[in-house]
Amino acid sequence: MLDPELVAYLENVAEDIPLKENLQVNFIMPKRVFNEKTEYTSRQVFINYFSHMIHLNRRDMKKTVRQSIIYMITGFFFITIAYLTQGISNVPFEIFSQGLFIGGWVFIWEAISGIFFKLSSLRNTIKRYQRFVDSEIIYIYK
Repeated sequence: MLDPELVAYLENVAEDIPLKENLQVNFIMPKRVFNEKTEYTSRQVFINYFSHMIHLNRRDMKKTVRQSIIYMITGFFFITIAYLTQGISNVPFEIFSQGLFIGGWVFIWEAISGIFFKLSSLRNTIKRYQRFVDSEIIYIYK
């Protein structure tokens, strides 16, 4: 597991570099700690961490798509029921019908929000993490 402060630092620094640019991560270490095996292991931990984060974000994307479909179906169902009960001249049914219209539109908005906003954000996060997976990791010993 990578240190959360290191991850936060790397993410903050990488935000200033355009997504189309490759990253190079340099670790400056004292000469006395040189160890090829540790260096190799730490590279693997780095790559595995960001690969796992990509996996989690892709899973969130699938979950968001499923939820959006359910919200869209529910929204259209509510609006259909509201439309069918709209003609009944009874105050409780009118209140019920208006509530279903509002609820239906809220569900549809949640579906649209998930598809256009949340998925876009998750795709962007995956691209940023993929840059770390593809980055060159260099250890400099001084």
